[in-house]
Amino acid sequence: MGIALNHLGQPWGYCLYKMGCKGPTTYNACSSMRWNGGVSWPVQSGHGCIGCSEEGFWDKGSFYDRVTEIKQFGVEANADTIGKAAAGTVGAAIAAHAAVTALARARQKAGEQEKQGEQ
Repeated sequence: MGIALNHLGQPWGYCLYKMGCKGPTTYNACSSMRWNGGVSWPVQSGHGCIGCSEEGFWDKGSFYDRVTEIKQFGVEANADTIGKAAAGTVGAAIAAHAAVTALARARQKAGEQEKQGEQ
């Protein structure tokens, strides 16, 4: 999910989940199939998904209620938290690679010195 729209009137192109869009929790192909002969779909035109393909759509209440009981996969995490975790992981991988490379070079030098000593 991208930058979320918190109130109406913000620039177009923001994620509408906090405004009641059910797109992240609706399983349908609207974004790839599009409506009206492939022209557009509600989210592309600036309106949140109302989940019309979901089972019991007409019985679930208002179109514009936020679905709060469904947990998302890291949706609430911000970019700084994700970036710090990624940087830490990459840093640890680089340190491990450097250590393994240093050990391999030390072994190689020791082997070369032994061969020179035998000659």
